[in-house]
Amino acid sequence: MPLFSDCAVHVVVDNEALKEYCTQTKGSSVTTWIESVSAKEFEISFKALNFRSSLQLKIHADGLHLKNWAYTLERDMGKKLVWDGIYVGENTYKPFAFGDVTQTDSDSAVVVHEDFGTICVEIRQVTYIENQTRGFKEPKMLPDAIHENNKKAGSHRIRLGEARKRITSAKILTAKPFDPLNANAIATFKFIYRPRGILQALGIIPCNDSNSKNDSAPPPPNEPSDSDAHTPKEFSNSGNLSKTNDVKVKRENVDTQLKTEGSSRARESTLRKLREEQAEIDHELAELEAIRRLKKREYSLHEQKRQAEIKLQVKRLEGVHVTKKVKHEHQAVGLVIDLTDD
Repeated sequence: MPLFSDCAVHVVVDNEALKEYCTQTKGSSVTTWIESVSAKEFEISFKALNFRSSLQLKIHADGLHLKNWAYTLERDMGKKLVWDGIYVGENTYKPFAFGDVTQTDSDSAVVVHEDFGTICVEIRQVTYIENQTRGFKEPKMLPDAIHENNKKAGSHRIRLGEARKRITSAKILTAKPFDPLNANAIATFKFIYRPRGILQALGIIPCNDSNSKNDSAPPPPNEPSDSDAHTPKEFSNSGNLSKTNDVKVKRENVDTQLKTEGSSRARESTLRKLREEQAEIDHELAELEAIRRLKKREYSLHEQKRQAEIKLQVKRLEGVHVTKKVKHEHQAVGLVIDLTDD
């Protein structure tokens, strides 16, 4: 991501900034897409230039506020700082990591925030006062399971890793607005993270992207098409389908409003707001479809593996010598699959 408002923010994995896709700016906000890998730990790096004040970074993940970090004028300006987790006790911290999300139909399951699947960094100009009180609080994270009707079910979430020891002498600071009459964020960075398969299905990552070692790998044989009428009964997409139908109804309502407002010559701002809502719904529908296809593909791979194991057992029972061909087929199952249409 290029320098924006004299600030540079990146999500870093294995000491390298993640590649960013489809970066867009709107006002004081910049949004980009990144690939998430389950169980991978990550860091957030930040550098600022040419400010007359200290800065405060407000970190949100999945719609939850995690932590505020200080970037002081005297000590830090012009330097790159990296944060890799949250201190939860004296000399004890937990690292940031991507985690899997499971689905449940329980009525008590969590309904996720609209920013689920997004890391958000807000930058504010502040002045700092040293605080003598030292306290630690672990933020409440989302559980592993969310309701199956959530539109982003099947994606990843942000979690905290196991506690680790690290000596720190960091000072505790209290922030006050640098300009009390203008205390809003001067810049907001949003990183929308998704598994690679979903990013490819949405067209965010091209199939031949150089970041993937498996882009050239062919798809598995006998891949079921979307028109296949013989989808195995065990494949279930009921929750996703229900959500898709709800979103389609919402889309129709917006279309109707647009026609009504247009015929009555409503104000241009009203029309613009409706068109923006229409675009957001279209994107939501595209993501739901990508998740549906990914779930179907995952089930297909599971079935192929299961059938191969059954054939192997049958051959062993019949006393047939098993060659290494079965092992080779098993290795091919784990390759990244291209979900884009021909």
